[in-house]
Amino acid sequence: MRMRGIMSLVLILILAGFTACKDYKVDEEKSETLEESANMTVSDYKQSSPANLVNIRMAGDIMFHDLQLEAGYDSRRGSYDFYSSFSAIRDQLLVSDYVFANLETTFSGPPYSGYPRFSTPDSGAEALAASGIDFLTTANNHSLDYGLKGASRTLEVLDTAGLSHTGTYDDDHTREFKSQDKESSVHMLDIKGLSIAVINYTYGLNNYDSNPYKNHINSIDFYDQEALEVLYGEVERAEDSKADYVMVFLHFGREFQVIPDEEQEDLAYELIDLGADIIIGSHPHRIQPIEVVWSLKGEILEDPKIIAYSLGDFLSSTDTQDLGRENETQGMLFSINFKETDSGAWSLKGLGILPTTCLWQGGQRIIMAIDQDSQQYINTIEHLTARLEERTLVQVSVDDGWYEIEFQ
Repeated sequence: MRMRGIMSLVLILILAGFTACKDYKVDEEKSETLEESANMTVSDYKQSSPANLVNIRMAGDIMFHDLQLEAGYDSRRGSYDFYSSFSAIRDQLLVSDYVFANLETTFSGPPYSGYPRFSTPDSGAEALAASGIDFLTTANNHSLDYGLKGASRTLEVLDTAGLSHTGTYDDDHTREFKSQDKESSVHMLDIKGLSIAVINYTYGLNNYDSNPYKNHINSIDFYDQEALEVLYGEVERAEDSKADYVMVFLHFGREFQVIPDEEQEDLAYELIDLGADIIIGSHPHRIQPIEVVWSLKGEILEDPKIIAYSLGDFLSSTDTQDLGRENETQGMLFSINFKETDSGAWSLKGLGILPTTCLWQGGQRIIMAIDQDSQQYINTIEHLTARLEERTLVQVSVDDGWYEIEFQ
């Protein structure tokens, strides 16, 4: 990170007068409230921002490993309960106008399993919806872990839970599009008058070459040029639409790497050149630096472009189960603020970062915000903001764990 950026962060940490370390004990009363909310819609709980402001938040990979399945099983009821996993972070989701996350599992039905072939109980989708998540991207290397039948059933479960989605398709290739243009996988959203075109692609699939159903997923086929051209065309069509912003969610990069590789960087900037405004990455299971692009092809941009190469893991237990790593599960909530101008146009107002982790508490895997007094928090923010230009760091503050950057 540039010295000025480090000094700015240190000064903010000193002057903000941070609160004492948070108590990470799970609030059982809040967990019960979350379970009750399964029978209500997300809109019953959402706390909307003022009419001329829109806040969206993005979370990283959501995975249910074997240890989580064991912990979530209630032998008395003979069912699975994952509500407590979100009890400590739910309030941070409900205050946003719209929340995205990457679903890196399937709801393929029993028998249930974690890595390397994921099939999660349907109650996982119910917990996601009740926690305040609105939209799930489904194109990733595990999308077809249980074939087309599993992928199609996953979409049915998401629909039943009231979760919007894009990235994979069922047998007739129409579920995702519904009344939309069936020649395009661009998913159009309207959030309080702000229109966003959403696109989701993965780098590929596990056992991709032998998978007979790969045409049911948006994939760039390990950077195959013909497949890339399809993605490029999607972005160009989205740019030509009436959408205010084009968001591209990419499942790409190398696992367990904290710095984006050249392929990630090249693809992100190619898509920005074609008209993408926001790039959100997943797959590395590690958080990677954020970039705010203020100039393109030699021209200064009034509205910057944003690249978040990897949001890390939002919910998983890879550190304790599959790979022998301890206490390495880290992710973040990434926030973007939009403001409607007097002319009716929208502009990017700023962004926010809330570092998160997953811990075992009371026998459950719980998502928690990282204590803003900790060295881990400071190190995380320094890592994530290392590529930001000086002008981006002019207006910075820390509030309730959120590292907020307001654009000028």
